[in-house]
Amino acid sequence: YLINQIVKDLSFTCGGFQTLPYYIEQERKGFYFHSLTKVMQYENNLPISVQPTLHSCIGIGQTFNTLGVECLTKSIHSESQCIIMDELGKFEREEYPFHHAVEQVLDSQYLVFAVVKKESIPWLEPIKNRRDILLYDLDCMTQNQAYEEIIQEIN
Repeated sequence: YLINQIVKDLSFTCGGFQTLPYYIEQERKGFYFHSLTKVMQYENNLPISVQPTLHSCIGIGQTFNTLGVECLTKSIHSESQCIIMDELGKFEREEYPFHHAVEQVLDSQYLVFAVVKKESIPWLEPIKNRRDILLYDLDCMTQNQAYEEIIQEIN
């Protein structure tokens, strides 16, 4: 992961979240929300999707409105140096409390690393069009090129 390498190399402490795959009997069965910030109200590592077949995934949006909102709210009130949002996409398409929390993070003073789905998703378009962000399309450049550009921008 590009973000993990940048954060490690710069020795940043980070809040925020990552979405990670979960497996049952060595088969990926969906993804879960892992908060990098200590959460109290909700359990950490809650599922955000289930994958009933090889080519389908069903989102569990409520995880974003509960654990996701708590994670991001605590992150903007933490001692962290940056906030990670990995990733923003389609499963939270109609989860408006989560959208608001994402906006609060982006409007904060924190350095934010976000992985944003490339596909056209209405709630993500205003984020992609913000003037205060830099977008790196990893389909058009290598991870090493993106790494070098990001490090140069931060320094």
